[in-house]
Amino acid sequence: MRFLRAPGRRRLASGLFAGLVAMVVTAGGPAASAAPPRGDQARDGTVEVPATIPAATAEAGTPANYVPFPTPVGVLATWDGTGGVTGVRGPDSTTTFPVLGVAGIPATGVSAVLVRVMATNPTARTFLELWPDGAARPTDLSMLNVGAGENLSNVAVVEPGANGRIAVYNQAGETQIGVDVQGYFATTTAPATGGFVPVTHTRLVDTRSGLGTTTGTIPAGGSRTVKIAGTYVPTGATAAYVNLLVPGATTGGWVGAAPPGTALGKGAINYVAGSTQSGATVKLSADGRVTFYNRGSAAINLVVILEGYFAGVAGGGTPFYPVANRLLNTRTAGTGAQLAAGATIDVQVAGAAGLPATGVAGAVLNLTVTPEQAGYLKAWPVAETEPSLTMMDFAAGNWRTNAVVLRPGPDGKIRLRNGSSGPIHLIVDLQGWFERAGSARAVKVMPMGDSITWGQGSTDGSGYRGPLWLRLRNEAGYAPDFVGSQVVGTIGDPNNEGHRGWQIDQLQANATGWINTYQPDVVLLHIGTNDMYRNYQVATAPDRLSALIDQILAARPGVYVLVAKITPSTNTDAQARINAYNAKIPGIVAAKGDHVRLADMTNVTTADLVDALHPNDTGYAKMAERWYPVLTGVLGG
Repeated sequence: MRFLRAPGRRRLASGLFAGLVAMVVTAGGPAASAAPPRGDQARDGTVEVPATIPAATAEAGTPANYVPFPTPVGVLATWDGTGGVTGVRGPDSTTTFPVLGVAGIPATGVSAVLVRVMATNPTARTFLELWPDGAARPTDLSMLNVGAGENLSNVAVVEPGANGRIAVYNQAGETQIGVDVQGYFATTTAPATGGFVPVTHTRLVDTRSGLGTTTGTIPAGGSRTVKIAGTYVPTGATAAYVNLLVPGATTGGWVGAAPPGTALGKGAINYVAGSTQSGATVKLSADGRVTFYNRGSAAINLVVILEGYFAGVAGGGTPFYPVANRLLNTRTAGTGAQLAAGATIDVQVAGAAGLPATGVAGAVLNLTVTPEQAGYLKAWPVAETEPSLTMMDFAAGNWRTNAVVLRPGPDGKIRLRNGSSGPIHLIVDLQGWFERAGSARAVKVMPMGDSITWGQGSTDGSGYRGPLWLRLRNEAGYAPDFVGSQVVGTIGDPNNEGHRGWQIDQLQANATGWINTYQPDVVLLHIGTNDMYRNYQVATAPDRLSALIDQILAARPGVYVLVAKITPSTNTDAQARINAYNAKIPGIVAAKGDHVRLADMTNVTTADLVDALHPNDTGYAKMAERWYPVLTGVLGG
C-alpha cells in the first residue's frame, strides 16, 4: 500500500497513526436464501475483525478548490488517438497521457483532476488503475472494474505526475480506454469559489415517479432539463457531485450532462443493460439547472442523487487534498472473510490512512463489490440513520465500482451494508478528502413570524428554515440551533416561533417571553403579511413593527434582529399595501443601529406561491438565499 504525494508538501500530522484499526462487522438479516428488504437492520450481533492499515505520515499541499468544465473534455481515447495513443491496450499494460496544459486544463496550479475513466469492449474481466506518471504503480488500488464486453465508466480523482501526465493500467485482456476530465482542483491560498459542501445523500430527481421532473423516460437521443438548486443547493453553486442511476435499461449507452444552452461534449457516465450507478460532477447554470442527455438506442429512466455541491461564493465550502490509499479489502482484513448477506461493516476514514481524526468534512471513496448474488450496497456515516438510498446495484457475479463522497460520522467511521442474499468481498479506496477548518461555532437563531415562518406551503414543512439551516451547517461551518416553541418540518432543526395567522401585535404580546426563554443570538423577523392581507390597521403597521424590534432588542441586549421585506401576494389590493409597507422597512432598520439588518425578500414573486400568500419550495429557497448572506454577515462580524 502506498500513499501518493508530490514532493515538497507541508506535513499534515506530526506523528504516526495507529496501524491497527478495528472494523465492526454486524451479521444479520434473514437467511442467505432471501435478500433483506431495503432498510433492514442487522440483528444477530457483532464480530470484531482486526484489519491492518499501515501507518502513514500524510502530507497535504496547498488547499485546492474545484473548477468544473461546462461539459467534460477528452484527454485520452485510444480508439481515435486523443492523448497521443492509438489502439487497444493489452493485458498488464500501462499507458501514459498528458493532462496538464491540454484541453483547457492549466499547466500549473492543479493538484488533481476529476476524471471519468472508461473501458470499451474489453475481451476479459479486468480493472483499470490511474496514478501520477513517474511514480510507482500502487498495486492495491483500482478505479474501474468491468466484465468482458461491458462498456462502463467510473469517476476518479487523480494527481498528475510532476511531468503533467497520468498513467493508466489495464490488468487483463484487451480493451480500448478513454479518460475525460470533468473538472480540476486548483490550488489556492486565498478565498475562492469551488469549495465543497457535503450534504446528506438525497434523491433529487427520479423520472419513474416524477420527483423533480416530469414523469416518464428520456427517449433515445432525447434530453431532460432539471433544477438542482433548491432546498439543498443554493442558486449560484458552480457544480454538484451526484450519483447517477440508470435503472432497468434494456440496452447500453451513455448519459451526458451540461448547463442548458451549452453544447454537449463528452459523457458523464456509461450504462449497460440492467441498472448502472456512477458518480459524476455536473456543471450548473446560473439558476442551478442542468440538462441530461440520453445517448443510447432505447429510452431510459434516470435518478439523480445529490452528495454535495461546490460553492459559488469565495471562501464557501471546504478545500480538497488528494490522498490515495486503501482503507479496506475484506480479502486481506482479519481472516479474509466475506461480508455476509445483510451484514454491515464499519470502516475508519478520519484518523486512518494519514487523515486527521477531526476536520474531515467529506472523503472521496471508491467502493468495489465482488458479489455472488444480485443485490445492492449502502453507505452512510456511523451514528446516523440508515438511508433508503443505495450507492450501487449489482447483478450476481458482476464486479461493480462506484466513487462516492461521504461525510464520516462523529467517530470518523462510515458504515456499509451488503444488501444481497449472498456474501460479498468489499474494497474501499480513499482518493482524497475535504478539510473543514476548526470546530463548528454554535449559534442560536430564532425564526419569528407568521405562517410563512412556520413553513406553510412547503412540501417538507420546513419553509425557508430547512435550506437555511443546511447551508449554515454545511457551507458556513456553523452548528446552528434554531429555537422556539413551535416544532414543524423535517429538514434541519424544526424549532421556530412561526404562528399561523398572526399579526404584528400578537408577536408583540409574546416576544419578550420567547426571547427570555430561548436567549437567541439572532432573530429572523418576517411579519406583517396578515396585517396587509386583512387590511388590519395598515397605517400603524410600520410603527408597530418598529416597536416590536425595540422590544426584542431590550429583552436581550446584543441580539441581532434581521428584518425582512415581506413576500408578495396574488391579491392586487393586498399587494399594494405590501408595497407601501415594504417601502417603510429600510428606514425603520436604518434607524435602529448596527444590530438590526435588512433582508430583502422581493426576489420572491407570485410565480413562487402555492396560494395567495404562501411560497412554494422554490419561493422558500429564494428566501433562504436572502437570509443567508445577511445572517452570516452578522455572525462573521
